[in-house]
Amino acid sequence: MRDDFGKFFAIARRTVRLNFLLFLNNRSSSIRGILLGSRQRNREQGTVTQLLADLKWDSLQVRREKARLLMFYKATHGLVDIPLPDTLIPLSVRNTRQYHPKRFYPMFSNTKSYKGTFFPSTVAMWNSLPPSVLDKPNISQFRQALDHFY
Repeated sequence: MRDDFGKFFAIARRTVRLNFLLFLNNRSSSIRGILLGSRQRNREQGTVTQLLADLKWDSLQVRREKARLLMFYKATHGLVDIPLPDTLIPLSVRNTRQYHPKRFYPMFSNTKSYKGTFFPSTVAMWNSLPPSVLDKPNISQFRQALDHFY
């Protein structure tokens, strides 16, 4: 019971410190604007996009696409216990530059609500990957190829 209270107060202390630092940052940027003669803040400096670029992180959209493709790889290779739908059918086309035996027929739907679900939307992303990415034998190599592709 005491540990729970200690953890709660430690988290609360960190939250208060973070809020205080954010307050100081906002206050100092507005004072800087007044001293420079402009009330508008420089929105380029400190934006989320700039921070992601500085940290060399992917955008949220790219991270979500990678996570979907990784889960699809795991599902199609039997690494997770997700039942594959009956409508997920491999393409039966010979191996060329544009087609690959690990691609699937696009999953069509009559409703928008189903079109945005995991399998129909991920099959389109999966089919857009080059064969060099799809040919990887294990999940770690697939992840590295995916990072190199994006």
